[in-house]
Amino acid sequence: MDAIDLLTRDHRAVEELFGQFRSGDDDARRSSSESIVRELSIHAAIEEELFYPAVRKQIPDCDGLVNHGIDEHQEVKEILAALDGMIDKAHTKAFADKMERLERSVSEHVEEEEGKLFPSVQEAFTKTALND
Repeated sequence: MDAIDLLTRDHRAVEELFGQFRSGDDDARRSSSESIVRELSIHAAIEEELFYPAVRKQIPDCDGLVNHGIDEHQEVKEILAALDGMIDKAHTKAFADKMERLERSVSEHVEEEEGKLFPSVQEAFTKTALND
C-alpha cells in the first residue's frame, strides 16, 4: 500500500466515523467523536510532517495546493480543539453543530486533495517513492 492509498484509506475511515456520529446514540456519539479527534489529529500530522514536504520537494508547482491544505488543516485543528474540550457534551446540539462544521471542512479538504493533489502526486512520483 502506498502513501496515497494510506491517506485515502484514512479519509474513508473518518467518513465512516462521521456516519457513526450522526446515527449513534449518546454513547456512540461520544466514542465516535473521540475517534474522529484522534484520527484527524494523526492524519494531519502525517500529511504535514511527511507527505506535504515530500510533495513540495518533488512538485514545486503544487506549492499552492500544499499551502491550501495546510490552511485547511489549521481550520480543522481549531475545531478539533474545541470539540476535544466538549467531548462530555457530545449529546448536545452545540456539539453536533461543531461536528457538522468539522465534517464540512474535512469533506472539502478530502475532495480537493483527492481530486487535485493526489493525481499530481501519482503522476510525479514513482511507485517506489510512494511506498517509502
